Amino acid sequence: MTKKIMLIALIVCSVFALNVSVNAADTQAYKMRKAGGFDRTRPNQFTASMKRVGLYLLLYVPNRVLDVTDIITFNMSIGGGFQAEMQATRYAQIGGSYGQSYFVSKSYMRKFGSGHKDTSRFGFINMEQDVTYVDDVSGNLKEYVIDFPEFMIADPLLDAFRDDDVDFWKIGGNIGWVAGVGFGIHPVEIADLFLGLFWIDISNDDF
Repeated sequence: MTKKIMLIALIVCSVFALNVSVNAADTQAYKMRKAGGFDRTRPNQFTASMKRVGLYLLLYVPNRVLDVTDIITFNMSIGGGFQAEMQATRYAQIGGSYGQSYFVSKSYMRKFGSGHKDTSRFGFINMEQDVTYVDDVSGNLKEYVIDFPEFMIADPLLDAFRDDDVDFWKIGGNIGWVAGVGFGIHPVEIADLFLGLFWIDISNDDF
Protein backbone atom coordinates (compact mmCIF):
# COMPACT_ATOMS: atom_id res chain seq x y z
CA MET A 1 0.00 0.00 0.00
CA THR A 2 2.78 2.37 0.91
CA LYS A 3 4.57 1.57 -2.35
CA LYS A 4 1.41 2.39 -4.35
CA ILE A 5 1.02 5.78 -2.60
CA MET A 6 4.68 6.62 -3.25
CA LEU A 7 4.32 5.58 -6.92
CA ILE A 8 1.23 7.76 -7.39
CA ALA A 9 2.98 10.72 -5.69
CA LEU A 10 6.01 10.25 -7.97
CA ILE A 11 3.80 10.24 -11.08
CA VAL A 12 1.95 13.39 -9.96
CA CYS A 13 5.22 15.22 -9.24
CA SER A 14 6.63 14.20 -12.63
CA VAL A 15 3.55 15.49 -14.48
CA PHE A 16 3.67 18.80 -12.54
CA ALA A 17 7.37 19.24 -13.29
CA LEU A 18 6.80 18.54 -16.99
CA ASN A 19 3.93 21.04 -17.11
CA VAL A 20 6.06 23.76 -15.48
CA SER A 21 8.86 23.07 -17.96
CA VAL A 22 6.51 23.30 -20.96
CA ASN A 23 4.96 26.58 -19.69
CA ALA A 24 8.42 28.08 -19.18
CA ALA A 25 9.43 27.12 -22.72
CA ASP A 26 6.21 28.64 -24.15
CA THR A 27 6.79 31.86 -22.21
CA GLN A 28 10.35 32.12 -23.51
CA ALA A 29 9.20 31.46 -27.09
CA TYR A 30 6.47 34.15 -26.73
CA LYS A 31 9.02 36.69 -25.54
CA MET A 32 11.25 35.85 -28.47
CA ARG A 33 8.34 36.25 -30.88
CA LYS A 34 7.49 39.64 -29.38
CA ALA A 35 11.09 40.80 -29.68
CA GLY A 36 11.80 39.70 -33.21
CA GLY A 37 8.79 38.02 -34.78
CA PHE A 38 5.18 38.75 -35.61
CA ASP A 39 3.23 40.39 -32.81
CA ARG A 40 -0.48 40.98 -33.33
CA THR A 41 -0.57 43.50 -30.49
CA ARG A 42 1.72 45.93 -32.33
CA PRO A 43 0.26 48.24 -35.04
CA ASN A 44 1.23 47.30 -38.57
CA GLN A 45 3.28 50.27 -39.77
CA PHE A 46 3.08 49.22 -43.41
CA THR A 47 -0.73 49.04 -43.31
CA ALA A 48 -0.96 52.44 -41.58
CA SER A 49 1.37 53.98 -44.19
CA MET A 50 -0.66 52.54 -47.05
CA LYS A 51 -3.85 53.96 -45.54
CA ARG A 52 -2.26 57.43 -45.37
CA VAL A 53 -1.09 57.17 -48.99
CA GLY A 54 -4.54 55.99 -50.09
CA LEU A 55 -6.26 58.86 -48.29
CA TYR A 56 -3.85 61.39 -49.81
CA LEU A 57 -4.46 60.01 -53.31
CA LEU A 58 -8.22 60.12 -52.75
CA LEU A 59 -8.08 63.80 -51.68
CA TYR A 60 -5.37 64.85 -54.15
CA VAL A 61 -7.73 66.37 -56.76
CA PRO A 62 -10.10 68.05 -54.23
CA ASN A 63 -7.10 69.62 -52.48
CA ARG A 64 -5.70 70.97 -55.74
CA VAL A 65 -9.11 72.44 -56.66
CA LEU A 66 -9.27 74.17 -53.26
CA ASP A 67 -5.71 75.46 -53.79
CA VAL A 68 -6.95 77.13 -56.99
CA THR A 69 -9.87 78.80 -55.16
CA ASP A 70 -7.46 80.13 -52.52
CA ILE A 71 -5.53 82.20 -55.07
CA ILE A 72 -8.29 84.79 -55.58
CA THR A 73 -10.39 86.08 -52.70
CA PHE A 74 -13.09 88.71 -52.28
CA ASN A 75 -15.20 90.46 -49.67
CA MET A 76 -18.28 92.66 -49.45
CA SER A 77 -19.09 95.06 -46.62
CA ILE A 78 -21.81 97.42 -45.47
CA GLY A 79 -21.85 100.01 -42.68
CA GLY A 80 -20.40 103.40 -41.89
CA GLY A 81 -16.95 102.85 -43.26
CA PHE A 82 -14.93 104.37 -46.07
CA GLN A 83 -12.23 102.51 -47.99
CA ALA A 84 -10.05 103.30 -50.97
CA GLU A 85 -6.78 101.36 -51.04
CA MET A 86 -4.55 99.33 -53.32
CA GLN A 87 -1.56 97.20 -52.48
CA ALA A 88 1.01 94.98 -54.13
CA THR A 89 1.98 93.48 -50.75
CA ARG A 90 2.20 95.77 -47.76
CA TYR A 91 5.57 96.95 -48.99
CA ALA A 92 3.93 98.67 -51.99
CA GLN A 93 0.60 100.26 -51.09
CA ILE A 94 -1.42 103.45 -51.18
CA GLY A 95 -4.68 104.51 -49.56
CA GLY A 96 -6.57 103.45 -46.49
CA SER A 97 -9.87 102.73 -44.78
CA TYR A 98 -11.76 104.09 -41.81
CA GLY A 99 -14.89 103.22 -39.83
CA GLN A 100 -17.02 100.27 -38.82
CA SER A 101 -18.68 97.77 -41.11
CA TYR A 102 -20.08 94.27 -41.32
CA PHE A 103 -18.60 92.02 -43.96
CA VAL A 104 -18.77 88.67 -45.67
CA SER A 105 -15.51 87.27 -46.94
CA LYS A 106 -14.13 84.39 -48.93
CA SER A 107 -10.61 84.63 -47.56
CA TYR A 108 -7.42 82.74 -48.32
CA MET A 109 -6.18 79.49 -46.77
CA ARG A 110 -9.69 78.04 -47.14
CA LYS A 111 -11.33 80.49 -44.76
CA PHE A 112 -14.74 82.05 -45.24
CA GLY A 113 -17.43 83.67 -43.14
CA SER A 114 -18.65 87.03 -41.87
CA GLY A 115 -17.88 89.46 -39.08
CA HIS A 116 -17.62 93.00 -37.77
CA LYS A 117 -14.64 95.22 -38.53
CA ASP A 118 -13.54 98.49 -36.93
CA THR A 119 -10.51 99.96 -38.66
CA SER A 120 -8.37 103.04 -39.04
CA ARG A 121 -5.48 102.49 -41.41
CA PHE A 122 -3.44 104.32 -44.04
CA GLY A 123 -0.52 103.09 -46.10
CA PHE A 124 1.93 104.68 -48.49
CA ILE A 125 4.59 102.59 -50.27
CA ASN A 126 6.15 100.49 -47.46
CA MET A 127 4.90 102.66 -44.59
CA GLU A 128 1.59 102.23 -42.79
CA GLN A 129 -0.45 102.95 -39.71
CA ASP A 130 -3.06 100.30 -38.90
CA VAL A 131 -5.40 99.83 -35.94
CA THR A 132 -7.97 97.16 -36.81
CA TYR A 133 -10.33 95.03 -34.73
CA VAL A 134 -12.28 92.12 -36.20
CA ASP A 135 -14.87 90.34 -34.02
CA ASP A 136 -18.32 88.68 -34.07
CA VAL A 137 -17.00 86.30 -36.72
CA SER A 138 -18.73 83.26 -38.21
CA GLY A 139 -17.61 80.43 -40.45
CA ASN A 140 -13.99 79.49 -39.89
CA LEU A 141 -12.72 83.06 -39.70
CA LYS A 142 -10.95 84.09 -36.51
CA GLU A 143 -11.09 87.27 -34.48
CA TYR A 144 -7.90 89.30 -34.65
CA VAL A 145 -6.36 92.64 -33.75
CA ILE A 146 -3.76 94.73 -35.57
CA ASP A 147 -2.35 97.34 -33.23
CA PHE A 148 0.19 99.34 -35.24
CA PRO A 149 -0.65 102.97 -34.40
CA GLU A 150 2.62 104.61 -35.45
CA PHE A 151 3.27 105.41 -39.11
CA MET A 152 6.22 103.10 -39.70
CA ILE A 153 7.57 100.47 -42.09
CA ALA A 154 5.04 97.64 -42.40
CA ASP A 155 5.84 94.71 -40.11
CA PRO A 156 5.13 91.16 -41.40
CA LEU A 157 5.78 89.74 -37.91
CA LEU A 158 2.61 91.18 -36.37
CA ASP A 159 0.33 88.49 -34.92
CA ALA A 160 -2.41 88.86 -37.54
CA PHE A 161 0.08 88.26 -40.36
CA ARG A 162 2.04 85.55 -38.56
CA ASP A 163 -1.18 83.65 -37.69
CA ASP A 164 -2.47 83.95 -41.30
CA ASP A 165 -5.53 86.02 -40.36
CA VAL A 166 -4.41 88.64 -42.90
CA ASP A 167 -2.12 88.05 -45.89
CA PHE A 168 0.78 90.50 -45.75
CA TRP A 169 1.73 89.60 -49.35
CA LYS A 170 -1.71 90.10 -50.91
CA ILE A 171 -2.07 91.97 -54.19
CA GLY A 172 -5.43 93.71 -54.36
CA GLY A 173 -7.57 96.46 -52.94
CA ASN A 174 -10.80 97.70 -51.41
CA ILE A 175 -13.14 100.49 -52.42
CA GLY A 176 -16.46 101.80 -51.15
CA TRP A 177 -18.38 104.13 -48.92
CA VAL A 178 -21.16 102.65 -46.76
CA ALA A 179 -21.13 99.65 -49.12
CA GLY A 180 -17.75 98.30 -50.22
CA VAL A 181 -16.09 95.52 -52.17
CA GLY A 182 -12.59 94.14 -52.18
CA PHE A 183 -10.50 91.50 -53.90
CA GLY A 184 -7.12 89.91 -53.51
CA ILE A 185 -4.60 87.72 -55.33
CA HIS A 186 -2.31 85.70 -53.08
CA PRO A 187 1.17 84.83 -54.41
CA VAL A 188 1.78 82.41 -51.54
CA GLU A 189 -1.27 80.42 -52.64
CA ILE A 190 0.05 80.30 -56.20
CA ALA A 191 3.22 78.73 -54.85
CA ASP A 192 1.14 76.39 -52.67
CA LEU A 193 -0.80 75.20 -55.74
CA PHE A 194 2.35 74.59 -57.80
CA LEU A 195 4.19 72.75 -55.04
CA GLY A 196 1.02 70.84 -54.15
CA LEU A 197 1.25 69.13 -57.54
CA PHE A 198 4.39 67.49 -56.13
CA TRP A 199 2.79 66.70 -52.73
CA ILE A 200 4.41 69.66 -50.94
CA ASP A 201 1.92 71.63 -48.82
CA ILE A 202 3.60 74.89 -47.76
CA SER A 203 0.34 76.38 -46.47
CA ASN A 204 -0.38 73.28 -44.39
CA ASP A 205 -4.06 73.38 -45.36
CA ASP A 206 -4.56 70.08 -47.18
CA PHE A 207 -7.11 67.62 -45.82
